[in-house]
Amino acid sequence: MEKLFRTAMVLVVILSLIVMSVPALAASKDLSDEIDPVTLMVYTPDGADSAAVKTLKEYAALIKDASDGLITLDVHHSGELGDANAAIASVQSGSVDIALVDNGALTPIYEISRMLSLPFLFDSAEQACAVANGEVGEQIFSFLPNIGLTFLAECDGSMRQVVANRPIASARDAQGLLISIPDYFLLWDMWGTLTAAPSVVAPADVPGAVAAEALQAVDCTVGELLANEYYDTFSDLSLLNYMWTGSTMLMNAATWNALPLEAQDILKEQALAAVEVSMEATAEENAAALEEVESEGMEIAQEIDIKPFQRALGGDAYYDRYVESGWCPADLLASMLAARK
Repeated sequence: MEKLFRTAMVLVVILSLIVMSVPALAASKDLSDEIDPVTLMVYTPDGADSAAVKTLKEYAALIKDASDGLITLDVHHSGELGDANAAIASVQSGSVDIALVDNGALTPIYEISRMLSLPFLFDSAEQACAVANGEVGEQIFSFLPNIGLTFLAECDGSMRQVVANRPIASARDAQGLLISIPDYFLLWDMWGTLTAAPSVVAPADVPGAVAAEALQAVDCTVGELLANEYYDTFSDLSLLNYMWTGSTMLMNAATWNALPLEAQDILKEQALAAVEVSMEATAEENAAALEEVESEGMEIAQEIDIKPFQRALGGDAYYDRYVESGWCPADLLASMLAARK
């Protein structure tokens, strides 16, 4: 009996060791059995010191680490391969594998992505990134394969602000405001609904238009403010953060489909990790820009309550006009409005 007991115990120990070894064997699975070494060309037209380039370089490092060096991203930037439109076309053709571009460049060929830039939709870039990279964002970009593209992630981008010679901190401040805007229908609609007087004035003509009392404000990003030196013309920057434009990370659909599932998972998971990098890089970029704006003598109105603006537009019902226009699905809009809360 004792001999049988010892034999049974030995068998139990052996079986235990076998069971315990299975996870270890799975954990040590060699990725090279699943993924062939591959180099992917990655591009953003943005400059070397931009948040986009910092994001892609970190993305490349994350991919290298997660794939045990089997997937290499060859990062190009600074207009080397053309502007954002050229970048998208290159990804569609397959001459570039992955691109990170301003979502605004995608909207002419993929109208539904405009939904992420509806005015006064998000309270912050953090909220926008969370929605864009969640279930709603995946639905918005789910039709990209129809135009030869695959969605990887929506990185942080820019928020639109207002410069003037007084703070624009309430919907009443917008009434009758002579404001220059980019020629984009979402902006025409919004400023018109707020009863402002929008027009399109070239940046070089802004000082003259202000001097002639034909212009009182400009709708711009902080980057555009600095690039066009609006601080020489205006005294106040109002941080309305009313419209978010993300940076979309796209991949050639055929290249994506040719990769094994393990490689796809790595590219997707690390793209989402890169979103966090983009948010940090953009926050640093914005902080440096605001410091420069202040050094030029501008007053900055921060933490402006956007709820009065939203009420002046008519609340969430304002967006129904875009459902009626056909490019903004009602069910998806409802999901996005619910997701932001």
